[in-house]
Amino acid sequence: MKPYNAITLRLEGYGTTGSHGVIWEALPALDYLLRKTEAFIRSQGVEPGADESVQRGRRTATHTAPQNSLLIYYQNAWDVLIKYNNKTDENHEIYAAATLLNPTLRIGFFLDSWTGDAADYITPMLVRNETIWRTQYMPNQLAVTAEIYRSDFDAFIDEISGTSAQSTPEDAFLRYISDTRTPRLDWEKEGLFRWWQSCQYSSLRQWAYDVLSVPAMSAELERVFSQAKTATTGRYSLKAETLEAELCLKHWVNAGLYTINSLASDEYLSSQSEGTV
Repeated sequence: MKPYNAITLRLEGYGTTGSHGVIWEALPALDYLLRKTEAFIRSQGVEPGADESVQRGRRTATHTAPQNSLLIYYQNAWDVLIKYNNKTDENHEIYAAATLLNPTLRIGFFLDSWTGDAADYITPMLVRNETIWRTQYMPNQLAVTAEIYRSDFDAFIDEISGTSAQSTPEDAFLRYISDTRTPRLDWEKEGLFRWWQSCQYSSLRQWAYDVLSVPAMSAELERVFSQAKTATTGRYSLKAETLEAELCLKHWVNAGLYTINSLASDEYLSSQSEGTV
């Protein structure tokens, strides 16, 4: 159970540095568990490839009759993993995009993992995400660059200096995913969002922020729900907006993003006790 336990603990993290609880870890985690599960099934003398078929671009298999109870558990685990693996194919704009926008993975992850018949699904996945890039994010960048006047001579200088291709936002997505993958240690210490803040692909930055800020699991949402203890029996008249603002402020303070002035805090508490709020 070690692999399953380790992945569960990792994905339910806070993800503050861009890992241990971020959505880009979902596809690698599923691939990791599928390989571990498949390896055990093979070690029991059962061929996972028996009657193997490909559904929606992923591996799925029906195995021969189980030889022991532990094998039954692994076969059930395989079926569950395949079920959720297939669901990610319906959400390429989240799972696949997050994986692509991790500079350590990019397109290389899919070329290494989506092999055989699954390789046929790489191009549709890329087309779908490139469409999102062009329709939802690239126009904003084009609007900014359009304000800067560029003469024909400026274009000529760019061309002879070899910088014209690098200055066009249209192909930024394709250039990024095909670029050399960044070692994990280059961003892990400072955090994934810090890497995106200073990297050369500034036009992709907002897209990366939007996608990579999605949690891998609902664990953080459950923690927030558990922390919402301000709505006690004596405060049921609180509006949802007030409760939301209070919890948001609490998280900012705990994360060190905002500091409440001690004098202002004392005045607020005093006004509460006097009923003047």
